[in-house]
Amino acid sequence: MIKDHVLKLYSSINFNYLSSVLNFKEYSSVINYFNNDYLSFFSDLRILKENERLKFYLFQYKEELKNIPFATKKQHTMDHALNWYILSKIPFSVVNDYIKNEFLIEIHGYFPTDFDLYHKLNNVELISKVDFNYFSTTKKFNFIRPGFFEMIKNNKKTLVILVPPGKDYIYHYTSFIKYFFYKLNKKIKNFFIFRYPLAEIRICDLTKLDENFVLRGDKVVISYVEEMRLRLQKEKRPVLISSFENQFYKSYRYRLKNNFVVNFLGVKYSFWGDISSKIVYRICKLGASEVIYIGKLGCLTKETDLYNKIFVPSIYFVMNQHRVMISINKIKNKLIDRFPFLNTYGHLSVPTVIEETYLQRKIAEQFSINSIDNEISQIAYSINRFNLINKKDVSFSALHFSTDYLRNENERGKFIKLNLSTNRTILAKMKKNKILDKIYSILSNYLDEAC
Repeated sequence: MIKDHVLKLYSSINFNYLSSVLNFKEYSSVINYFNNDYLSFFSDLRILKENERLKFYLFQYKEELKNIPFATKKQHTMDHALNWYILSKIPFSVVNDYIKNEFLIEIHGYFPTDFDLYHKLNNVELISKVDFNYFSTTKKFNFIRPGFFEMIKNNKKTLVILVPPGKDYIYHYTSFIKYFFYKLNKKIKNFFIFRYPLAEIRICDLTKLDENFVLRGDKVVISYVEEMRLRLQKEKRPVLISSFENQFYKSYRYRLKNNFVVNFLGVKYSFWGDISSKIVYRICKLGASEVIYIGKLGCLTKETDLYNKIFVPSIYFVMNQHRVMISINKIKNKLIDRFPFLNTYGHLSVPTVIEETYLQRKIAEQFSINSIDNEISQIAYSINRFNLINKKDVSFSALHFSTDYLRNENERGKFIKLNLSTNRTILAKMKKNKILDKIYSILSNYLDEAC
């Protein structure tokens, strides 16, 4: 019975697709899993029947630590602010205790909201969920972040960090732990990273991003959804034609006076790095005519551009540490077509913050890059790929402000008041509200004349 069920799952998997998106070791782990481990894994078929989400966590791939980027404070463009930034992302007192006492630390590519499922499958005893808040708990979107759990696993005290499934996001958080092994002068020991290829590849199925959220022809706005939507409501009083919500998304679809439909699609988890490319590819498949991504980034221009200059790139690069992997310069951008003076040209997306070193900045300068983040170029790549495969012409515009200036090597040690570690101060929030007003004004004027 178990074997028949597993074979049915096996036959439903498109291995040609898997082989095209996974590297050799990841793909081999899937094949080896079916060859060797599936019977023991499905010792309790009842769990599978009770929770359909289990199938997305079928295949476990052990990531190699050598693949995770690393930089010291002296190598990094954030300089002294790097420590404070990382401390804002992890419960340091707990991590410090585990590193110093050589207890186990594991990072898993799981939604923390699936902890109960992880708990059942791994036969662990929960000690406690670490009380660690990144920000105000009143946020409607972007609030599902990595969870930290202390437990007994195989009779060993273990800190399990559940990071929403995405290679870049997992690398990002792994780099924090790796950094603190270095800061504490400890050799890396009892630290393991596990990825789940199907959860990463099929994250839109895992989170049920479907035709309930996006309809054909929609102009879809992602990120800073509430900030833009509430301003639009107040100014234009558009007609809300539909709204839909599940555990991971909420969409608000408005019909404007010019008869266009603008869809504010809120994502409740952080779509860091390559997660964004999968979400936007699905948005395109559902029929969106345009994607407008509003957010924040780092600038390579000048310090005075922080919270002042609006960035709308048109040339996109993806870099992995010191290697340029992808470049795209032919993708429709209706916002720049309408307002060409907004064009800020070259933009770079990288998987993690830790790799934003002086060396990477120097390489970026050779490509005339003015801004950097973790998603914009990933999204551009995804839309470009969708357009080429499907002979479509989906437009993409990023409308961003800068919160961080990346120092060059000559500015090492320079004090910069506003950075990634101070973006929740009163000053930063005041400046953010002002620049969001400017961004909304551009968006509003554009939507009035959208074609």
